[in-house]
Amino acid sequence: NLAKVNASIHEVLRAKPRALSRPSSTLSSERRLESGGIDSPNSVETEVEAEIKERRRAENEKRAQFEKDEDERLELERQERERQEEVQQSSQHANHDDKTPWVLYFDEENQHHYYFNTETEESMWQE
Repeated sequence: NLAKVNASIHEVLRAKPRALSRPSSTLSSERRLESGGIDSPNSVETEVEAEIKERRRAENEKRAQFEKDEDERLELERQERERQEEVQQSSQHANHDDKTPWVLYFDEENQHHYYFNTETEESMWQE
């Protein structure tokens, strides 16, 4: 039996000496390399380039969102300044009696007058 096994081994070695001389992982890596698979330099380079492009796209997206948020913040600040200026102008022309802290204002958004107490900073719609 041992002689038959040895004979079989020698026969296999003569038939495929190249395949048995290298580990199968090397062969599969070489096949992937030859076929342009994931281990080829071109494939690795393409993956790296794709990762760089994705990171740049993500950075540009974050930058664009930041700029949009900043524009919105600046617009809200501008609107608040305008509102404060209107309130200030309105208070200069409003019915104001020096004997009371209540000042009459007009709310543009609601199209109604309201009263504001300059001492307590309370406001109300009724007299």
